[in-house]
Amino acid sequence: MPAASLNFHFFNGKPCKHNQVALRTVKGGCTECMLLRSKDAYAKLKNSPNWELIKEKIRMNRKKLFKENKERVLRKNWGNNLILLPLTY
Repeated sequence: MPAASLNFHFFNGKPCKHNQVALRTVKGGCTECMLLRSKDAYAKLKNSPNWELIKEKIRMNRKKLFKENKERVLRKNWGNNLILLPLTY
């Protein structure tokens, strides 16, 4: 089975322990709970006194990952329509 056809989410119609009926992940988590946890974590970071430092660190990590995996990232965003042109200055 190709990796593109794997499905990591399913719906069983049963509420999670927080009484939310939403998609669930194969690992067992409710997607709605995961989203709420993510938003809470972001809010805590944003209210942190080191927010500017954290934001800069995130930006540098994203930049580094893009540089190391440029073709893969672009292919994910553009699919098979990707044409890499040499950069000219």
